[in-house]
Amino acid sequence: MAVLRRDGPGIVYHDVGQGDPPFVFLPEWPCDAATWEQQIADLSRSYRCVAVDLFVDDSGGSAGAHSVEGLADGVAAVLEELGLPPVVVVGHGLGGLVALVMNRRHGQAVCGVVMVDPWLTVVASGELEEVAGRLRSTGDAQVARDFTRRMFGATPPVAVDERLQAALGTLAVPAAADLLESAARLRGELERLLKEADQKPFMALWAPSPLGNPDELRNTTVFLRQEPIPGGSHFFPLEHPGMTSALLRAFVDDVERDPRLQRRD
Repeated sequence: MAVLRRDGPGIVYHDVGQGDPPFVFLPEWPCDAATWEQQIADLSRSYRCVAVDLFVDDSGGSAGAHSVEGLADGVAAVLEELGLPPVVVVGHGLGGLVALVMNRRHGQAVCGVVMVDPWLTVVASGELEEVAGRLRSTGDAQVARDFTRRMFGATPPVAVDERLQAALGTLAVPAAADLLESAARLRGELERLLKEADQKPFMALWAPSPLGNPDELRNTTVFLRQEPIPGGSHFFPLEHPGMTSALLRAFVDDVERDPRLQRRD
């Protein structure tokens, strides 16, 4: 574990392995980067892997950035600190939205985008704005517990649920409301963000009950690769680690063969 110190709390990240293109892993809210530990253990044998604790700072509290844009800028700062070449950024859930925003704001640092069951439907429907509003008006973390339980599945695997409940137990409600409101504001930008990501290698991995609409995405994008993961839940990287890693390895071939990237070299 390492910490990047800027103004305010430090950004915690984990940097292991060697090999290009590097992978950068962004977790689901409000979890930490440990949810990617099985993919990192596998892929770090061939590639450099950096996992960023988006939602937890070096003191164990809420991350200093309380907006999707701030989190994307924080990830870019870590990459600059490490002096990495363009990376494959892999974002789970809300982390997938951060990946899209990072691609927009720091596109030169990104050679490929992978969204893992991203929060597309909940943003597009306007529901996220309502959840953020209830969090702010009540100040009650139970609003977040109810929201995640409904969105991630009523009966997640025990180990997954334990991790999620532990993260929710330390939730700073005002910061969470700020973050979810910033994600809700992406509602009018989603189509543009997706089309921008589609200008380079781009993949979506979907849970059996996806948090986006794969059919609609086929009409929005041209080159996007979509892969459904059979069985399991929203947290399939923990439940099907080998399958998830295999798809990420296959995506590297997309990156290495994409002529659009070669033209930019």
